[in-house]
Amino acid sequence: MRVLARWSRFLVLLPLIGCVHSTGVEPRRYFMDKALKNEVERRELFEATLLVLDKNPEYVNELFKLLLGHPPALNQFLAINASGLDDSQYAALMARHLTRHPEPLTEVIIQVVEASTHDDRGRRAFLAAVQARKEQVAEILLSDPKTLAAVMGAMAERGAEDATVARQLRPLVEALLPGLGGSGQGQDDKKPEPKQPEPQPTP
Repeated sequence: MRVLARWSRFLVLLPLIGCVHSTGVEPRRYFMDKALKNEVERRELFEATLLVLDKNPEYVNELFKLLLGHPPALNQFLAINASGLDDSQYAALMARHLTRHPEPLTEVIIQVVEASTHDDRGRRAFLAAVQARKEQVAEILLSDPKTLAAVMGAMAERGAEDATVARQLRPLVEALLPGLGGSGQGQDDKKPEPKQPEPQPTP
């Protein structure tokens, strides 16, 4: 997958760069500068490092822990990963890993919702995802009445506080009422009963 190739190149670069800051830095700096400036040698170094990481996955764990202490490199690493999540295979792989860790997944979803609240592009993307999987989203909400009630309660509170939101919610609620055994009309929309003519006095 294209994103894995991009991620791998960046991942392999990290231990090589780390050599510059280790003991005996000058000889290693000379070696690294020379190797990285040559495309063929750079690719061979990357491939050799990947083979080592394939055989020793625990090295990747150690590398990532070190990466957390280098904000610029960490930010670039996360940017590369985020930009590649439009690849459905890579996104599915990431999703499988996240679902194996419920607490981190909860935190990621919370942070995505928070970020989307203040970013129009994020909001549109979030809504597009919900619409694309509306049946699954509905099924998840319906599986937990407590969560469903909390969401509906929050919507009702917003409607009570904001007239614009209330106008947006009203047609939706009225459309849902027939399916719930209602009339499909709001109380304010009920047609007034025709007035009966008053009896005339007998002459």
